[in-house]
Amino acid sequence: ANSNEFTARRFEQAPCAAAEVDCAQDTACVAFACSDGNNRSVLYTSTGCTVDCGNLAWIQDPNLIVNTVIDTNQPYWNDADCFVMDFTTTTTATTTTTTTTTTTSTTTTTSTSTTTTTTTTTSSTTTTTTTTTTTTSTSTTTTTTTTTTTTTSTSTTTTTTTT
Repeated sequence: ANSNEFTARRFEQAPCAAAEVDCAQDTACVAFACSDGNNRSVLYTSTGCTVDCGNLAWIQDPNLIVNTVIDTNQPYWNDADCFVMDFTTTTTATTTTTTTTTTTSTTTTTSTSTTTTTTTTTSSTTTTTTTTTTTTSTSTTTTTTTTTTTTTSTSTTTTTTTT
């Protein structure tokens, strides 16, 4: 570090907006510099590293990035903006909803049966017998359905600081 750039990085032909998105999506990216005028960006990361990949000082401790330096041998960076990524905050929220539905159905069936029997004898006496049978049947069915829905949402916020 020590005001020297010799740390792990990769270069892209991309404007600042794309460099910011790329760095925010890369957990190893700690900073980026970009020039919209020259459509150039550099991401200080070990992911896809192309230059000085063995020097991880800035990657391991972004507090070492304290200023910018203009190199007159590289004028295409003179209008560049430099950003150091702040720590990422991740929030996870879990919502569990349980719904229990109980349905009770009762069916009652009543049936009546009547039987009449007539008997005739020769002495002119008639006997009539009537039998009535009533049958009642009750059936109860209970159905319980439990549905549990769990929703997990994660939001990640990454902010940048201009150096």
